[in-house]
Amino acid sequence: MPPDMTKYALNFRQDTQSHLKNKLEKLIENAPSLVIEMQEYNHDLLNPTNIAQIMTDKYDYYLSNKKKTQYGWENQSRVGVNIDDVTILMPVHCTSEHLFEAVDSIANQSIGCPKVIICDDGTPPKHQGTLDYAPMRLPNVRIHRQPNMGLLAARNFLIDECQTNLAVFLDDDDIFGSTFLERAMEAYKFHPMRPNAVVCPRYNFGESNEIVIRNNMHDHTHLIENDFRMTCLIETDVLRDIRFDISVRNGEGDDWAFWVDFSSKGYRAVMIHDLLFHYRFKLGSMSWPWSEGQEIGTHILLRNAMINVSDESLGQARLAEALYAAKIRRR
Repeated sequence: MPPDMTKYALNFRQDTQSHLKNKLEKLIENAPSLVIEMQEYNHDLLNPTNIAQIMTDKYDYYLSNKKKTQYGWENQSRVGVNIDDVTILMPVHCTSEHLFEAVDSIANQSIGCPKVIICDDGTPPKHQGTLDYAPMRLPNVRIHRQPNMGLLAARNFLIDECQTNLAVFLDDDDIFGSTFLERAMEAYKFHPMRPNAVVCPRYNFGESNEIVIRNNMHDHTHLIENDFRMTCLIETDVLRDIRFDISVRNGEGDDWAFWVDFSSKGYRAVMIHDLLFHYRFKLGSMSWPWSEGQEIGTHILLRNAMINVSDESLGQARLAEALYAAKIRRR
């Protein structure tokens, strides 16, 4: 309707019949002139040429403000972030020759070699010689040795020792693609979501070989399925906020519980599409096969994570409980 004709419009709620009667009578009385005015108004308003011009102007306005990158908006970028803002955190225990490949993959990063902190969690003396390779290849590496306290205690120590704004966990038998840090930092700097973490698909190799590309990080299905490890570019303050339960020594579902907590606290992660994380899958690893004890430990960790979810949203908590119950019944 033209603005000067809105007085003829019927209210959503009519309080009395007489009010409705008066409105309709005025509308009928002036109908011939009103019809002509409405037709002229809508002829101009709905003219395809005018609509196309309005849309063109809007599109040009927003496009002119958009940064010419594949990621996002100029006013969202973190252009000052560089390799000096990243530390690789590596917990090790009884490491093997696989460490050489992991260290090489750090040293060969396309944007330069980052800082590295290694926590040797109680490796017996006869195995410690392998670690001597790290300072030979990495110009800025620090090795800390401590009695065996478990994987998650080692991770917490590394978090406390990290002095950069960004960190990446890497197990001593896994491998980065040469452009892992370059692509992850590019996404962190320019993605419009301003993520707190950047993950990527992974290639499982070793005793099992497959590509895992699913991304359900911020979906409710993440409460019953997990495809993520701790190898990602992530803000150190986020790691300090969530941390790990050191009473769990064997890593039962710790990554899964971490990412559920991550989402429940409102942090955001994005996925790059390059296959730049190679995860060594081997018999006896924490991922496969799980023992009955690890299965129980996982359920305990996830239950605690869902309690954290319920603190943020009761509705999400009820959905979490339903999904989790369905998962248990299927087993």
